[in-house]
Amino acid sequence: MEDDANLTAMLKYTRDTFFRMGFDEAEVFQICECVRYFLTNRQPLSNTEIRISKRSTVTQIALKNFAWNIAYPYNMSGDTAAVFVFNIFNEWFVNTTIATIKKTLRTTNGRHKIEIDEKILSKYLGDNAK
Repeated sequence: MEDDANLTAMLKYTRDTFFRMGFDEAEVFQICECVRYFLTNRQPLSNTEIRISKRSTVTQIALKNFAWNIAYPYNMSGDTAAVFVFNIFNEWFVNTTIATIKKTLRTTNGRHKIEIDEKILSKYLGDNAK
């Protein structure tokens, strides 16, 4: 049951985050399904048919922070999170290697559309309890 509640919390965080940044319903659905697979199977989807249109207002740093935020509570490796963000948001990372993404997966200096948050689960589980 706890796993279901955690997954529900992470999916709500994902929806809230990407709707706030102006992604459309179809894109948010695709991202959520990728997150669901990632957290349930503890590995990213490979060779996906995901079509998320690049937006100049969304940075690589924000997307890497998102990947870190969802992988961290599940104790997943930086490698796994880097492959996840690389596969789903590939238009943002066409000239980047997975090794480079891994090295810069977590950025806490400066302000970004998606900040590092080690307490995502507790925040969103709190919402479910209300």
